[in-house]
Amino acid sequence: MKALKKNILIIVITFMVQVPIGCNKSYDEIYFNDSTGSQTFTDYRDSRTYRIVTIGDQTWMAENLNFGAEKCSGCQVYAKFYFERDIADAIPNGWHLPNVEEWQQLIDYLGGSSMAGGKMKETGNKHWRTPNEGASNSSGFTALPAGIWDNNSGCYAREKLATFWIQKEENDSYCDYINVYHDSSGIDILGASVDNACSIRCIKD
Repeated sequence: MKALKKNILIIVITFMVQVPIGCNKSYDEIYFNDSTGSQTFTDYRDSRTYRIVTIGDQTWMAENLNFGAEKCSGCQVYAKFYFERDIADAIPNGWHLPNVEEWQQLIDYLGGSSMAGGKMKETGNKHWRTPNEGASNSSGFTALPAGIWDNNSGCYAREKLATFWIQKEENDSYCDYINVYHDSSGIDILGASVDNACSIRCIKD
């Protein structure tokens, strides 16, 4: 009898070690939020929840990354700017900074560089300055005009411009970034410098 109890105990312990406890959820799991009717992701590091959108074959955060941004100016609306040196530590598990091919895939899916910006921008003039040209947000990306940060000028072009980092190519000195404009439905890929800080949009691994 003692031997039987011992064997049962060993089996139970082995099972507990091998099988995760049911209430421990994966850090990169996406959930459907019944109250908002949208998918969400919760960053386990600070319990901040982000809306998620699927565009074509890609899954994007529908909000700018805002990790470690409790006290920054404008972060409640536009989220934090990140310098290139801080990007790697900011990205949550299960996500990554989109590379140029992934951004191009999004742009192509939305009709090309002349109109993709309009399909990505939040509509109206609550945040974007008039005329917010071509804004439909038909993609659900909901780009906001946070502007861009420069060490010499601080934050500039707020309400006029959205900027998003692109994963650095192997031979590049610095990351490039995406530009979306208030007075155009277009979108551009531009080069940054070490002094620039931009917004981050994460794409699912």
